[in-house]
Amino acid sequence: MLLAIPLFGPRVSPRFDHAQRLMLVTLEEGRVTSREEILLGPLAGWQRVERLKDLGVDIVICGGIDRESACQLGEYHIRVIPLMSGEAIRILRDFKAGKIAPPSDGR
Repeated sequence: MLLAIPLFGPRVSPRFDHAQRLMLVTLEEGRVTSREEILLGPLAGWQRVERLKDLGVDIVICGGIDRESACQLGEYHIRVIPLMSGEAIRILRDFKAGKIAPPSDGR
C-alpha cells in the first residue's frame, strides 16, 4: 500500500492544495518498507491529483481538501482520510496502529 501525506514542515498540511511537499510511505504487512519526500511545488489541484495517480498512491491522509480534488481522487480509487492534523510521523504511527481507519472505497 502506498500512503501519501501532504506536508507543511513536519506536520500534516492544513490544505491539500497548498502543500509544497509530500511524504510517500510504502506499507507492507503493517511495516514501513520505504519512506521518501517529494516536491509538489506550485501544482494546481488537478495536477496534484494526477501526480498522486501516476505515483500509484492508494490512500491520502490530509488536512482540508477541496471537494473537486477529493472527487477526482475518488475517481482514481484513491481513498482520502481528510481533516487530520498534527505531526505527520504521529499520524503515520496512528494509521499503522489502526487508530485511523482507511475509508471504504465502495469495492
